[in-house]
Amino acid sequence: LQPFRIKVTGRTKHHINVFGEELMVENTDVALAKTCETLHCEVLDYTVAPIFMNGKEKGAHEWMIEFKKHPDNMANFSALLDKNIQHINSDYEAKRFNNMTLNPLVVNVARTNLFYDWLKKKDKLGGQHKVPRLSNERKFLEALKFIDKNLFDNKTIVLIDRGRTINERSAVLIENGIYKGYAFYDLNYQIRNIEILRNILVHMPNNRD
Repeated sequence: LQPFRIKVTGRTKHHINVFGEELMVENTDVALAKTCETLHCEVLDYTVAPIFMNGKEKGAHEWMIEFKKHPDNMANFSALLDKNIQHINSDYEAKRFNNMTLNPLVVNVARTNLFYDWLKKKDKLGGQHKVPRLSNERKFLEALKFIDKNLFDNKTIVLIDRGRTINERSAVLIENGIYKGYAFYDLNYQIRNIEILRNILVHMPNNRD
C-alpha cells in the first residue's frame, strides 16, 4: 500500500524577503498578538507588502489591518508593532537599525468587511481561501487599498500608481466591478486604452497563492 500523503493548506508559504529581512508570517502573527495584548485591541485580518525603494527613498513594509477593536492611538500601535517585530526577527531589526534600509512600517486601517468583500469579489468565500498575509508583491495590498476607498460595483476603472523603480509605473484593472489583475510598464510605454493594458496584464491566479 502507498502511504497516505497529507497536504497542508493555508498561509504556510507567506513571507517577505525583498530587502533581506526574511520576515515570516509566524513573526508577524506573534508581533501583532503581543501588540494587541499590550494595547487592548483586536485584529480580524491583515496583509503586508513591501514599499519598494524609489530613487533615494528607502523601503518599508506597508500593512492593511482590519480591527475588531481599534487601538486608542494608531501612532502608538504602529510604533509598538514595529518594535515587537524587531524583537522577534533579528534580520528585520538589522534592516531597521537607524532606518538604514527600512523606514518604519506604515499601517492602513481597513474599513469593516474589507477582506470579506475582496474574497467575495474573487468568488473565494469559505474554505481555505484567505488574503495572503505576507507577499513580496503589492498586488493584493493595492487591490485592497482601492476597494477600501472606492465603490466600483459594475464599473470599469484603471488605477495608475508608481512602479517598482523610478522609471516604472503600475496599473490595476477593475472591469465591471471585478479585479482583473495588474501590470508594470515603462514610463515611455503609453497606455492609451484598456485594450493595451489587457495585453500586458498579469491576471490574478485562480487561487490565493
